[in-house]
This record gives sequence, structure tokens and C-alpha cells, in this order.
Amino acid sequence: KGWSYAHRGLHGNGIPENSMAAFRRALEHGYGIELDVHLMNDGKLAVVHDSSLKRTAGADVRIEDLTAEDLAGYPLEGTEETIPLFSDVLALYAGKAPLIVELKTELEKIREQVQNIE
Repeated sequence: KGWSYAHRGLHGNGIPENSMAAFRRALEHGYGIELDVHLMNDGKLAVVHDSSLKRTAGADVRIEDLTAEDLAGYPLEGTEETIPLFSDVLALYAGKAPLIVELKTELEKIREQVQNIE
């Protein structure tokens, strides 16, 4: 209803996608946001599009294997921005604008967990 959305935040010009800077910028410009979340190893939700951090942080690791404490070690696109927690984005937006949230799953990780249960 009358909202425009910034896909992965309002990023570009040195502001990485799915970063707190991109989300602040979107909010300042009156946009709702679309974002992606992944469940991490500690049960927290990280805001990042890909399971692999290779494209956004240059690291050959999967977000599902990390914890919230680990995120500071993965700067986004060579900036000081790091992967935010979903709770931080919720606190920023706090009813100010709408969010579209896509829950991402890494199929292989799910298969491993199911096999461990069996």
C-alpha cells in the first residue's frame, strides 16, 4: 500500500547489500526493505543473501556454520560493515517501515542435519 522497497537495502556507492548502512539509508529515503535471513549455528538469524560468504565477504565459509560472535570477522565488500543480525535490523526499523523477509535455507546443511537425526 504505497510503499517502495529497497532490495537488500539501499546499497551501492560503497554501501554493501544487506548491511546496516544499506538499511539505514533505505529508511532515511522512506523505503521499506526486502532482506534475506539464514539460521546460524548458534540459532541466531543473520541477514545475508547467499549461504556462502565468498561473494559478499570474500571468505569460503557458509553462514550456517557461523555464530553471531563470528560475524565481526567477515567485512562486507571490503568495508567496515559486517553481516547484521536480524534482531538489529528489526530494532532499526521498529515499525517505521515495512519489511519483506525471505528465509533462506541451505539444502545440503538441512540434509546433513536430517541424516544426523536418523
